[in-house]
Amino acid sequence: PLGTAYCLSAYWPWLKNYYGELECGYFDYAPMQSSLWIDETMKDELGY
Repeated sequence: PLGTAYCLSAYWPWLKNYYGELECGYFDYAPMQSSLWIDETMKDELGY
């Protein structure tokens, strides 16, 4: 992920349906977070 001096977006590879968004609308995180899911199989395969 690329960032600027003020903001950096980094995430684990098993976090799915996330494409680097920081918010949806005006300081509204709920719509974005409600669509995320964790790939438990990938997470286990990577040893976490």
